Amino acid sequence: MQARGQAYNRKQFEDIVVLHALDGTVIRLGDIATVRDGFAERNLVSNFNGKPAAFVDVYTTQIRICLAIPKVCEPMSKKRKSVLPASVKVGDLTICPGIAESK
Repeated sequence: MQARGQAYNRKQFEDIVVLHALDGTVIRLGDIATVRDGFAERNLVSNFNGKPAAFVDVYTTQIRICLAIPKVCEPMSKKRKSVLPASVKVGDLTICPGIAESK
C-alpha cells in the first residue's frame, strides 16, 4: 500500500481512504482490514553474489526529496567505507530508478 502523508498510530492508519466513489461512498483501510499497531522481529538472511549482505532502502513520495537523497547518502557511504574492514564492501547507490532517469 502507498499512502501520501504520514500515519503514526493504529487510528491514523485505519482512517486512510482506500476508495472514494463518485456517489460519495468512502471506504477506509479500517473498514476492510484489521490494523495492528506493532512490529514483528524476524531473522533475515540476505546474500549478494553469494556473500552475506545488508541493504538500506530509502523511499519517498516526493520527487524533490528523491533527487536530494544522493547529497545526504553518498557522503555517509564514503565515510562508512573508510572505517570498515577491507573485507566489507559498500556497494553503489541506486536512486529512484525511473524517476531519476526522467529528470
